[in-house]
Amino acid sequence: MRGVLQDVVVCSRKLRRRPVWALTVVAVLALGISANTAMFAAFDAWVTRPLPFPKPEQLVTLTESQLQQGTQKTPASARNLLDWEERQSSFQQLAAFRQASFNLADEGDPARVIGARVSHSLFDTLGVHPVLGRGFLPEDDQPGQQPTVALVSHRLWQERYAGDPAVIGTTIQLDGFPFEIIGVMPDGFRFPNWQEVWTPLGIEPRARARDERGLSVVGRLAPGRTIDQARADLRKIASEIERESPETNSGWSVEVEPLRDFWVPSVINVALTVCLFTGVFVMLIVCANVASLMLAETSARAREMAVRAALGASGWRLARQILVENVLLALAAGVTGAFLSVFLVDWMTSRAPIDPPYPFRTILDGRVLFYALVASLLAGAAVAVAPILRRSTRDLFEALKSGGRATSTVDTARLRRALVVSELALSTALAIGALLLVKSFWYQQNVDPGYRTAELYSMELSLSGHDFETEASRIAFLGRLNQELLGSSVISALGLSDALPSRGGSVTRVETPARPAELQEGERVLRYAISSRYLETLDIAMISGRRFTDSELREGGDVTIISASLARALWGRQDVVGLSLRPVSNAPDAPWLRVVGVVENVNNPEDMVSSDRPVHQAYRPYPSVPGASINLVVQSHHPPAVVAAAVRDGVRRTGLPVPVSEILTMEQTIRRAQWVTRLFSELLAVYAVLALLIAAVGLYGLVSDSVSQRTNEMAIRLALGAGPRDINRAIVGSAARLGAVGLSAGVMLGIAAAHFAGSMLTGVKPTDPVVLSAVAVVLAATLLAASYGPARRAANTDPARSLRAE
Repeated sequence: MRGVLQDVVVCSRKLRRRPVWALTVVAVLALGISANTAMFAAFDAWVTRPLPFPKPEQLVTLTESQLQQGTQKTPASARNLLDWEERQSSFQQLAAFRQASFNLADEGDPARVIGARVSHSLFDTLGVHPVLGRGFLPEDDQPGQQPTVALVSHRLWQERYAGDPAVIGTTIQLDGFPFEIIGVMPDGFRFPNWQEVWTPLGIEPRARARDERGLSVVGRLAPGRTIDQARADLRKIASEIERESPETNSGWSVEVEPLRDFWVPSVINVALTVCLFTGVFVMLIVCANVASLMLAETSARAREMAVRAALGASGWRLARQILVENVLLALAAGVTGAFLSVFLVDWMTSRAPIDPPYPFRTILDGRVLFYALVASLLAGAAVAVAPILRRSTRDLFEALKSGGRATSTVDTARLRRALVVSELALSTALAIGALLLVKSFWYQQNVDPGYRTAELYSMELSLSGHDFETEASRIAFLGRLNQELLGSSVISALGLSDALPSRGGSVTRVETPARPAELQEGERVLRYAISSRYLETLDIAMISGRRFTDSELREGGDVTIISASLARALWGRQDVVGLSLRPVSNAPDAPWLRVVGVVENVNNPEDMVSSDRPVHQAYRPYPSVPGASINLVVQSHHPPAVVAAAVRDGVRRTGLPVPVSEILTMEQTIRRAQWVTRLFSELLAVYAVLALLIAAVGLYGLVSDSVSQRTNEMAIRLALGAGPRDINRAIVGSAARLGAVGLSAGVMLGIAAAHFAGSMLTGVKPTDPVVLSAVAVVLAATLLAASYGPARRAANTDPARSLRAE
C-alpha cells in the first residue's frame, strides 16, 4: 500500500508538470463517462431499478388474451377476476383498478385531476399506506354503491390545501358527487401514473358480463411461488371458466407478467438497450482514443522507462505506475463526467413533452453514481493495458540508444492503427443506427396528416358526474357551449369530437351484409363521435355524399361518414353512399349504419410505441354515441392564452363548473404523439456526432504522430525528388486505407444492430442505401479533414533543416 501511495504522489507531480496533456485526457474521458452515465440513468430507471414497493419482485400484473383473434394483454373481466380470486392458490392478494379523471370542485377554482378507482385491497397489495389519515376499508368499497370517501396525493395536498392536516374529514366534489378526504398518500406516490385522487371501485362483479373487460389487475405472489407457477395456475382456472362459459370465454387465457411490464412495452426495453449500448460504444471509442494517446505518450517516455528499468525497477513497478497514472486521470474524468451527466439527464428529460410514470423518474442516485465510478475505474484500467503491454516487451537497449528521442516500434504503430480502426468502426455503426432512426422519425413527421393544423387549438372537457348523468344533459350542454363559443370574436370555427386524430379514437371492427364477421374479425376502424363543423374545422375534404344534417347532429341517427380507405377495403371502387355497415358485436339485432358520405383519409402520426393503430376512420353524430370525454378543436389566429381565456369564459357562461384542460396547438398534439421516436433519434444523433468527432481526433493524432515519427523519411524523399503532392498522397492514402477497413467493419456492425432494433424503425430498412451512402460520405470527409493538416505539414517540410537536425 505504501508503494501505491508513493506512485500516487509521483504521478500527481508528473501530471501537474503536463497540465495540457492531462486535461486533454480528462476531457475526452469525461465526455464518454458522462454519455455513458446518462444512458445508464435512463436504462436503470426503466429496466433495472426496483419498483418503489416492498418486495417488488412479488408484484405482477394480470391481463387476458385471445390469441386466435389477435387480442393480447387486454384488461380483465370483473366476473373472471372474481373466479380467479376464489379458485387461485398462487397469490397473497389480488386487486383491481381503473384509471379515471375527475372534475374536482372545492373552495378553489374547478380543476381536472387524474385519478383512479381502486379496490380496497390495492394499497395493501402494493404495500403502501397513507402518511396521514387512513386507507380504504372493505365497507368503503361496497359493490354497487356510490363511493363517498377519497384519498389524495401528497402533491395535491401540498399545492391545493397548503399541507394542512385539517384536510382530513373535509368534503370535496368529484364529478358532482361529495367525497370525504380520509387520507393522504406518501410523497411521490402517484400509482399508476400521475394520479392525484383515488376513490373506491365499488363494482358488483356478479352483475357484470364476462365479456365486459376493463379492469387492470395487480397481484402479489404468495411466498415461494414463481410467476411461471402462478401463470400455470391461472391458465388452468381460465380453462375451467372457458368450459363453463364458452359463449364469452372461448379461447381466452390469462397472462401473468412482472408489474413493470404494465408500464414498459417491449419496444421501450429494446430502445433503452440500444441507447445503453450506444453509451458503451461511445465509451469504447473514447477508451480507444485515450489508449492511442497513452501509447504516444509512452513512446515519448521510452528513455525514462528504460533508465528506471536499468536501475532496478521491476516490470510490475513500471506497470503499476502506468496503471496508477491512468486511474488518477480516469477518476478526475469520472468526477467531471458525473457533473456533466447532470446537464445531459436534464436535457434528456426536457425533450419529453410529458412526465414519465412516477416510478421511472430519471435521477442520478447512488446506483448511477456507483456505475459512473466503476466505469471510470474500468476506463482507467482499459486505457492502461496497451501501454503496459508495450513496456513489458520493450527493448531497453533500443530505448537507451535512441538518445531520448521519441520512438515508435512497428508493433506500437500497428496497435495504434488497430485502435483507430476500432474507433472508426464503432463510430460508423453508431452513425448508421442514428441516421436510420432520424430518417424513420423524418418519415413519420412528414406524413401528411390529412387535416389542417395551422391556427388550430385543442382542449379537453370531461362531461362526467352528477350534472351529466344522462345523455340528454351532455348533448344540451354541448349545444349551449357551441353557441357561447361561436359568439366570441376570438374563435373563427369550432368542432367537437370524442378524440383527436393524433391520439386515436375508439377502435372497433366493422362488417357489411355481404361480408359478415365474427368477433375480433372484420376491418379495424377508428370511430369518432363528432359535432357540426368538426370536419370543416379540420378541413377534412368530402369526396362524395354529404355531411350530417342538423337533425342528425341534434338527435343522432343510424348514419356514418367513412374514410376513402375504409370504403375501398369494404367495397372496392364502387359508389358506397347508401350502403350499410355496422360494428361487429354479440348482438344479432345491432342496427346497420347507412353510409351518407366519404371523406379523405386521416393519417395518424406513428410512434415506436403506437405503430399498430387502424388506418381507417368512421364518423358518427355525437348524439348517437354521447361519451363523457370531449375534445374541442378551435380555429383562431389569436395567441394560445387568449384562446384559452375565451374558451374558459364560454364554459363559465354555461353555468356548469366544467374545467378546461390540455390546451395545445394541433402541431403540439402531433409532436406529443411522436415524442418517443423523436427523443431516441435525437439522443442517438447527438451520440453519433460525438463519436465521429472523437474518432476524427484519434485519427488526427495517429496521422500527426506518424508524420512526426517519419520526419526524417519525408525529408529524404523530398531531397530525392518527391513532390509535395506525392507526400500528401502517401499520407492521405494511408489514412484512407484505415478508413476503408473501419468503414467496412462498421457497416456490417451497424446493419446487424439495426436488424436487432428493427421494431424502432418505421418506413426505413436497416440496409437503406441513402443512409449507408451518407455515412460513407461523412466518414470520407472526416478522414480527409483529419489527415489533411498533418499531410500538408509534412509536404511543407524543409528537407535541409530536417536532415541537419538529424
